[in-house]
Amino acid sequence: TDGASPSVAAPGLLAGLGPADVARLVEGALSAFYGACDVVLSPSAASDARLAELGVAAVGRWDRGVDLSRFSPGPVGAHYLVLAELMAHKRIDVAIRAFNALGLPLVVVGDGPEWRHLRRVAGPTVRLTGRLSDGEVADLLRSARALIVTAEEEFGIAAVESLASGRPVIGLRAGGVLETV
Repeated sequence: TDGASPSVAAPGLLAGLGPADVARLVEGALSAFYGACDVVLSPSAASDARLAELGVAAVGRWDRGVDLSRFSPGPVGAHYLVLAELMAHKRIDVAIRAFNALGLPLVVVGDGPEWRHLRRVAGPTVRLTGRLSDGEVADLLRSARALIVTAEEEFGIAAVESLASGRPVIGLRAGGVLETV
């Protein structure tokens, strides 16, 4: 988040490698792992494409769903909701900056390495909750005006849970959201 390009500070084989080097090693390891499988289950066409990039030929579909006893519509509240692990690639800061500018209430549920950065960016209408119980998440989804998705997800279970709660999803026109929303 500070703009610096990180390098891996690990002893031995990874010492001094940059992010691109580590990414190539990880992709090689993933290709070898998936190549040893008879079939790899995928939740979406976006995941199918990613697996194809890794050279995985045998891909089966794993349709995912939600527990409808947990998620159901309720009265609409005033807040919008982000439900995600707080990682830089999720681009949650984009939503926070937008809601700061709009002056609309945004609740951000989740935890992760971006917590401190997002807390600094958040204005008075943005509330970061940290991790919440399943019941608290279901209640927030049920009462949200909409779920905000700022990252390209291969599947995105939160979007499906939002729809099961009768709430719209505002997100990128990319990834698994194209199939689930």
